[in-house]
Amino acid sequence: MRREVVVLMMIAGAWTPATSARALSLWDGVYTEAQAGRGETIYRQRCASCHGPTLDGTETAPELRGSTLLAPYYGKSVQDLFANVREKMPKDAPGTLTPQQAADVIAYVFRVNKAPAGASELPAAPAALSVIRIEPRPR
Repeated sequence: MRREVVVLMMIAGAWTPATSARALSLWDGVYTEAQAGRGETIYRQRCASCHGPTLDGTETAPELRGSTLLAPYYGKSVQDLFANVREKMPKDAPGTLTPQQAADVIAYVFRVNKAPAGASELPAAPAALSVIRIEPRPR
């Protein structure tokens, strides 16, 4: 199934992992470069004061690079990460990011973690995010 069709079906709520031989993962190009660029701007404005300008973490917040961020989510969906970001971030004003801002920041974090960009934006809809898996980098 072509990725663009899967994304459209996800957004419409008509796609589930059972409709494909393999569920999508963050390594399948689930965000766009433009979206990651928007996310970088939001990150610098709302997240960098805690997580650091290069996502390397600080004394008050963990790094957002590599397994420190991703390993606790292995086997879970991007929706799990999205819910955490929406409910708990930023630390000084939890729950103030819009769904689109949260998706954009996650796209930026995926880019920094070397996940490839694709042709479609990471959706801001929980149902669509629930079918995208966070997995270790393929070898």
